[in-house]
Amino acid sequence: MATTDMRIGVDARSLDGKLTGIGRYIFEILHCMPQQLPDAEWVLYSRRPLEVPLPSRRWLLKSDPYAIGRRIPSSLWVKARLGALIRHDSLDVFWAASTLAPHARIPYVSTVYDLNHQIVPETMTPVNRFAHMRWLAKDVMRANQVVSISSGTAMRLEKAIGRASDGIARPGSQWARMGTPEGLAPVSEPYVLSVATREPRKNLANLIEAFAMLKAQGKLPRQVLVLAGAAGWGVNSNTQATRPEWLRELGYVPDERMSALFAHADVLAQPSIYEGFGMPAAEAAALGTRVVATDIPELREAAGPSGVFVGTSASEIAEGLLKALDMAPPPPHQATSWNDAAVVTARALQRAAASRRKT
Repeated sequence: MATTDMRIGVDARSLDGKLTGIGRYIFEILHCMPQQLPDAEWVLYSRRPLEVPLPSRRWLLKSDPYAIGRRIPSSLWVKARLGALIRHDSLDVFWAASTLAPHARIPYVSTVYDLNHQIVPETMTPVNRFAHMRWLAKDVMRANQVVSISSGTAMRLEKAIGRASDGIARPGSQWARMGTPEGLAPVSEPYVLSVATREPRKNLANLIEAFAMLKAQGKLPRQVLVLAGAAGWGVNSNTQATRPEWLRELGYVPDERMSALFAHADVLAQPSIYEGFGMPAAEAAALGTRVVATDIPELREAAGPSGVFVGTSASEIAEGLLKALDMAPPPPHQATSWNDAAVVTARALQRAAASRRKT
């Protein structure tokens, strides 16, 4: 790709704290950008000061200087404060990396992850539900370029609001590029793994019920169920009165332990009610780990041809787990890399910046 001297702003609020989901997606793409746009300058905007490794001195961090800005809910901060932060920074283009865009007269690229607010609004926090219902469609329609993270999300977006995506930037696999991890598995027993922030959309209660059914029937005498992921909101993932002896809840797992956790699992289960892509399923598939996932286009896209796809009820999940455990481990499947996603995003930023120059 030809080099371009641009000054690019980024909504970096999702890089605050432990990286999950959207934060991981933004982080991985940004760290591929020096290869795509080596002459660009980057300004990363956040509510609070960030502690993230930067690729070079051409990258700047800018946080909200006012305490009130740090207390505003994240999705509302984009509309209330972000526009004021970027107003005098002479940006050529802005990456609305978490979809919603600030009030500012500048070309921007909006990355769309999902349509939770339309498909499963009950699984969102009230503030996020309000913000996405109020602004997502308008911000996406106004965007100079729109990038979706999956073909499934692009299809749903066009059907819902009539806006076609200008590119598809699927997540890559960070663990597969590290090679097969050496040493012992992080859990001593054979295990089924689920990697998810604890929230209603992830359907962890039905996964636990499915595992309990199989244990009661004597069909999983050796395996334990391992839940990895940060605390979220809503119902607790563990609906049992007391924690079953076969359940291991690890909480947030740091990067240095994640590849081994994926690679040594008997099965990765992602029974979400809805996903915009399904990064855990893609990570597991890239390492040759068997995957059981909900039968929706986005998770089929993530898990690849060797996945076992099921409904969201406990009985259907249980049936899928048994089917997967009877299969031989599949060959590794990695459809795209993070660099591929960075190429798509970089081109969208270039096109958006060019539209301003033409104007």
